[in-house]
Amino acid sequence: MTDQDDGWERIGDWSFARFGKRTIVFSRSDTGQSYSVEVDEDEQELINVLVGAHTLELGIDRKMHRNGIFQLRGGLSDRNDLFNIDRYAWIELTLSQPAVIEYWGTGVLFRKDEEISGEPVRGLLAFRR
Repeated sequence: MTDQDDGWERIGDWSFARFGKRTIVFSRSDTGQSYSVEVDEDEQELINVLVGAHTLELGIDRKMHRNGIFQLRGGLSDRNDLFNIDRYAWIELTLSQPAVIEYWGTGVLFRKDEEISGEPVRGLLAFRR
């Protein structure tokens, strides 16, 4: 999927995306198990995935926006079997209502999980000084 094809605009690496701080509860589309994802605009290069007592930090490589909705994209560097993500290479977290997280392989969508609780995240772009 290319950025031009899906209508998302990339936010520059030095630009600040105001998406707030939020913990989002998701339900796995394959097992129904719930887990949480933490996002914080003060930590724009990372999101945390929490499954039980375990936390996985995911690096964010791209910040995108479209119609006031933010999307965070990044690669999976930790392939810990506790998270059953050994086949995934890329995530896309869309901070819509409900929020959606997609787990991608090499050009193949493996899983798409939807938020089961939370509030929408909308914001404006601002530049870091």
